[in-house]
Amino acid sequence: MGNLMGKPTKKGNITDADRAMLDMKTQKRKLVEYNKRLEIAIQLAREKARGLLAEKHRDRALQALKQKKFLEETTSRVDEQITQLLFTIGKIQEAQQSQQLFDVMKQSNLALKEIQSQIKVEEVERLVEDLNEARDHHDYVNQLIAEHQTVEANELAEKELEALEDVLMTERLPTVPSDRPAEPQSLPDVPTTIPTLNPDGAEALRQAAGEGVVRMEEPLPA
Repeated sequence: MGNLMGKPTKKGNITDADRAMLDMKTQKRKLVEYNKRLEIAIQLAREKARGLLAEKHRDRALQALKQKKFLEETTSRVDEQITQLLFTIGKIQEAQQSQQLFDVMKQSNLALKEIQSQIKVEEVERLVEDLNEARDHHDYVNQLIAEHQTVEANELAEKELEALEDVLMTERLPTVPSDRPAEPQSLPDVPTTIPTLNPDGAEALRQAAGEGVVRMEEPLPA
């Protein structure tokens, strides 16, 4: 029976290429999860800006929108790094069958170092934590934005603030009824002439009253 079941196979030695592949896939998974958190933080920043603007805190609302722009730029950088990781993983898989493995391994190590230098997770994590807890660390946030954000991003934040102000102003305006008021119903015309009875009708009225009725058409006796 033991021979039929067979002996457990020994695990192969883990090569440098295997380690590099594992590092790349682990980094990719972390970046994907990181991007999901960034998307949530972007929504929180926009809601925070809207709430501050509604409370007439324009400067703080602008700061929240600058945070949002910073997070959006970080998301774009993460997307680029994920693409680079996928490309490097493919190169490692190809190089395992060729003599170029050493060069690709060197490139993969450089790629990981570049990712770690460009994306400082700790800084963004603190910003996300502040948004989740609705806190404002102005000195820290200002320094972070000044170090990483571009003039163009700040201008876009200003424009977004103005657009948000327009939206809030529109929401405060009274609504104008869209339905037209109902037109007044026309009343029947008032008759301008005295109606006359035919002879048969006049005779019936005289009989019902029990008295003689003088016809309106006949002249009165002198």
